[in-house]
Amino acid sequence: MCHVLVAVVFAMLIFAWPAYAGQTWMTWNTRSGLPSNNLSCLAINKGMMAVGSDKGIGLYVENYSGWFNLASYHEQLADLAVRSLDFDDYNTLWAATPSGLFAIDLEHFPDSAPKVSRYDHEQGLSTIDVEVVQVVDNKIYVGCYGGWLFYAAISPGSNISSFLPVDRAGGEDSNKFMSVGITALAMDYPGGGIYSTKGKGLLRAADGSNLVGEDELFSDWVNDFWSFEEGNANRIIAVTQNQMNLIANNRSVGRCSLPLEDCWITSVTTAPDDEKDEYKREKPKGYLHLETFIGKRTLIAGTRGQGLWMFDDGRWNNLTTRDSPLPSDNINKVYYLPGPKKIAILSEGGLTMLGITEDSQFDIFQVSGSDPYWAKTFWPFMQSWGPYVYGYPTQHSYPIEPFIAYGKMLQGKDIWISHDRGISRFVFPSAPFIGVMQYRFHLAGRFETKENDPSKDLTIEDNSTTGDRPPLSAGEELWHHYCREQPTDFCKAPISEIYVSLDMKTMVGPGEYVIINAPAQDAVSAEDIAAAIAEHQAQQSGNNSANSDSAEGSEDPATEDSTDAPSQATATARISPIVKVGANIYDARGHQLFTVASLMQECPLHAIPSEDINDLALDLAERVWVIFDNNQLACLDNRPGEIIPDPKNNDWHEFAEEQLPWQKHDDLLCVQRVGSSIYVSAKDSGVYYLPAAHGATLKDLRPSDWLRIEFPRDSAEIDQFKRVIAIQYWESAEGSVVALLFDKGMATFEGSKLTFIAVPERNYTCMVQDRNHNLWLGSFQGLSYLTPDGKINEIHGRMNDFNSERVVAIAAAPDDAKYPYTVAVAVDEYAKENSIGVGKTYRSSDPPPSLGRGRDSAYRLRVMNASVAASQIMLYDGKTWEPMFRPGVRAMMFDQEFLWLATSCRVMRLYMPTVVQSY
Repeated sequence: MCHVLVAVVFAMLIFAWPAYAGQTWMTWNTRSGLPSNNLSCLAINKGMMAVGSDKGIGLYVENYSGWFNLASYHEQLADLAVRSLDFDDYNTLWAATPSGLFAIDLEHFPDSAPKVSRYDHEQGLSTIDVEVVQVVDNKIYVGCYGGWLFYAAISPGSNISSFLPVDRAGGEDSNKFMSVGITALAMDYPGGGIYSTKGKGLLRAADGSNLVGEDELFSDWVNDFWSFEEGNANRIIAVTQNQMNLIANNRSVGRCSLPLEDCWITSVTTAPDDEKDEYKREKPKGYLHLETFIGKRTLIAGTRGQGLWMFDDGRWNNLTTRDSPLPSDNINKVYYLPGPKKIAILSEGGLTMLGITEDSQFDIFQVSGSDPYWAKTFWPFMQSWGPYVYGYPTQHSYPIEPFIAYGKMLQGKDIWISHDRGISRFVFPSAPFIGVMQYRFHLAGRFETKENDPSKDLTIEDNSTTGDRPPLSAGEELWHHYCREQPTDFCKAPISEIYVSLDMKTMVGPGEYVIINAPAQDAVSAEDIAAAIAEHQAQQSGNNSANSDSAEGSEDPATEDSTDAPSQATATARISPIVKVGANIYDARGHQLFTVASLMQECPLHAIPSEDINDLALDLAERVWVIFDNNQLACLDNRPGEIIPDPKNNDWHEFAEEQLPWQKHDDLLCVQRVGSSIYVSAKDSGVYYLPAAHGATLKDLRPSDWLRIEFPRDSAEIDQFKRVIAIQYWESAEGSVVALLFDKGMATFEGSKLTFIAVPERNYTCMVQDRNHNLWLGSFQGLSYLTPDGKINEIHGRMNDFNSERVVAIAAAPDDAKYPYTVAVAVDEYAKENSIGVGKTYRSSDPPPSLGRGRDSAYRLRVMNASVAASQIMLYDGKTWEPMFRPGVRAMMFDQEFLWLATSCRVMRLYMPTVVQSY
């Protein structure tokens, strides 16, 4: 292998910690309508969000479904390398570019094209090479190459005739040309403002003098800085190369680097650190000073090539493309948006929004699925998606759908689940959150001003309410089925007569409610409610007496064991008042009620090459790569400009034989993403990988685009190492490697050579890396793990209360998990290899749960699990094992708060307690 390829492969195997799998991620790029993926800056005004790139400006406008490219409206804005953006109070967007300063009037956009004005040396700027811009108190501040800083007053509808230098007292010498650039401004910083430069350090805006001594910074090349008030001190974190310089009251008080010391830091900011109810890991040494310096804040740092780093409560988390939906490890800028509590990440892969709120408004599944909340059951493969009620879904239908076997689960922007009928995909909202654009953010300045903080400025809404839910378009918050035909389930419940609130706390059906007509909600008194209920009960009592003979001996329709859908509650049912005001209906809490039928959405049906899915993986562009029919490979491409998948389009690319490097008809055992590469294991041909798979044009791929992991030619037992059943990124003590699990052994690949690892010869089934970089190996003969230094440790199942040694699945918890567990292990004594195909699913049984009626309503669905002693899940917190009895597990997936299970008849989401306890 050539040295260049080795370097490329090794660069993809760099330091990473487990990611924020449970957070709300959303990414926009050129396929979403942005002019480029390489983004540099962000500006947000009420109802608008602008993104600067190396090829112009993308604008998102509230109540519109896509991005506007401003170059389409004015030729001056085409292919501009935009460095900095800011809005003023009059809906004008100011853009700093190498071609001058642009003022873009968006007052009437998009109804009419924007008005564009350009400013350069003719209006008093020193050069057309403008690097930064910031609007403060109706003044615009402009930083030009050469270290020059200018300002001008802004008023609505007027053009700026001339700019003045900020340092007018210094005379002509103050604007003497310097070969330095300006990287960031904080003109609202106490004392007249400050700015950072590439070559002169951190300077005062008033006179251009150094804020701290030139020799007190690690370097005079400052990439970025962030400033804030803590107690009685003004504090600054100035980024110079790989160092963070800590400054308090204009004095240097310390310096530190990231845990990976060679990280080039590009951007830095902070976010409030609210107390969280989560498990606390041991703090690393050497960061107490930084923890004290930032106070109750989370430090967020973007890097060149090493992803995003977050320092919270004395601990570091690192998010990279290997272990999170982050589209690129090259971060250009990071911002914190206080109201909606989100991090905006601008990288070479697009704009990514990461929600860090501790509230549950983004938990779409909180009010979906069956009760109870801590152990929800879902059936993704159904004709319609909406509230579950007794009678839909029903077990008393034929065929057995939706009670089919579910398999591998993936979570990127959307959730993907394979099953016996193909693949189901839950499409999350793709539009920017409403809360992001509810008021003007002051993002251009690098000072934590109260104008951005809802806790200090009461005119700003803290969007931790349901008002911050994303706006929905058709096809969002819905399962999409990639199958040959729709599910054959049917409904036996009177869903047009069952009323529910959107929070699902109220559910009433026929015989459980009485309707009270009123001109307004507050016009109904307690006496009115009591009288209506009494009248209703009297009528019900009379009806029951008249029909007593025919009803004698009949089964009570409200009993839990009834196999029929509830048609009407009994006379003893609790009667709930619902108030009808015009066309709207409300419960006693004042929450609007809807019929279940009105909330049901039909799940779209999409094409698929085959329903026999063996394995699947997501690349960095959210394209799903699928092995099907044992030896075929396909990829679901993203149609440019399509945000929500359209059932009318068939974007599957089935790879022809001449596009692939392995032998014809060779069985494919697994597909996995590691870094930006897609790895495919062929049974007899070996392991191949496609570098930068997310950028590949599928129809143009050729066998030469794939690279093969070469086996040592002198290996006497090479045949036993061909069947690679699992591939995993592993941070070993010797560096980052790709771990390859054979059905009876293991090896690692570090970019140039294959190294065999001595592990017990077993029938291996699965492999994961935990957040401590231990590599866990599951087999039908037991569980073991490799420490980063290569030491193997055996877990004796029976000694740790495992009821079986047959491991069928392992999941690793993310680094920021709120619970103490690091791994979950599923065992099943009756598990056996799948006799059909080569997929990594192991047959076991999850007896269909009993579907009963809820305690508050005969129409609420309650799931009662069967007790199976032959299988269980074992949770490990690093010291002890805790059992959880859940049968039939085929695949597992952790997020920040929950453990997801795919079983032989359903999908479950289990809440993980923050304190170790038995289930």
